[in-house]
Amino acid sequence: MLKNLQVDDHAKNLMTDEIKIYFLEERGEELGDLAALLILEFVADKLAPHFYTSESRMPMNSCPSGWKIFLS
Repeated sequence: MLKNLQVDDHAKNLMTDEIKIYFLEERGEELGDLAALLILEFVADKLAPHFYTSESRMPMNSCPSGWKIFLS
């Protein structure tokens, strides 16, 4: 439940919307809000620590354009 990512509800909604758009455009699958949130939580809890550590940050040009506001 977003242990490693502290974001407000607006930011969380933007990210889940991006996930839903990705799945629809790339895989032809329509995700609901809960499925998109579970994917976001998985990425934040399990994968994000590999991209972001206390010593380095993900380069801004390597993240999705809509997510830059969350990484700055």
